[in-house]
Amino acid sequence: MKIQSINDRKIRSNIEIKPQATCAFSNKASVNELRNNQVSFNGLFDGLKIKLRAKENKKDAALILEKSCKIQEQAQEILQRSETLEQISQSIIRKSFRVYADIKNAMDFARINEISAETNPANEEVIRAFKKDGNKFIMSEYQEGILLRKAVLEDKRLTITDCTPINENQYVFDTETSQLLQYKAGMTRSAVGYRTDRLYSFKDGQLVSYDEQYHTKPSMYETSEEHYVYKDGAFVQCFMNYHDDFDGFKKAEEFFEFRKGKLES
Repeated sequence: MKIQSINDRKIRSNIEIKPQATCAFSNKASVNELRNNQVSFNGLFDGLKIKLRAKENKKDAALILEKSCKIQEQAQEILQRSETLEQISQSIIRKSFRVYADIKNAMDFARINEISAETNPANEEVIRAFKKDGNKFIMSEYQEGILLRKAVLEDKRLTITDCTPINENQYVFDTETSQLLQYKAGMTRSAVGYRTDRLYSFKDGQLVSYDEQYHTKPSMYETSEEHYVYKDGAFVQCFMNYHDDFDGFKKAEEFFEFRKGKLES
């Protein structure tokens, strides 16, 4: 192209050549046009970035909304379960009144009158045996020679355990107030602690906590798959896969907090 342009000048020498200024103006216009095109391209690129970011934000928002909905559903299930637990706990308290009155009266009568055993008049089989062991007073209840129940009175606490070959159910009472403090269902013991399928804890006749699949090594740690907390008769907290080292710091995989029956944000 450059060679052709030079030859053209030689052949058509009589053609008027336009002033250089015109060419300068043309070049200037071309530069401006280039700049304008460049700005326009950058603007388009920025617009694409904004659209992509908006799309990502929309996707993140959808995921957050989905997670929020799942949390709300889980929270609703927990609330319903907490209400069921309260109903069950009241049934346990009502039953505990009869258990406490029966066992405590029998132990007080045996201790005052220094009775070592109660027998069945029909066959003189031992029904209940009583003994003192240090500061403990212990009652063992039998049916056909099989241990059904054991009660231990010690330091203003009365612990009554229903015994079965597989596991135990246990009541713990405060003898000063005659109130139930704990009820453990499906309990198994070890050399250093115990496990229980369900642990209900009470204060002033109200449920204060519930634990599912509870395990403890006393004075060292306690764990449970589900830990429910009640305050002044109202359900307030739920911990999933709960762990407490008794050092003032509690851990859990999931934590839910409620106020007046609603999940706190």
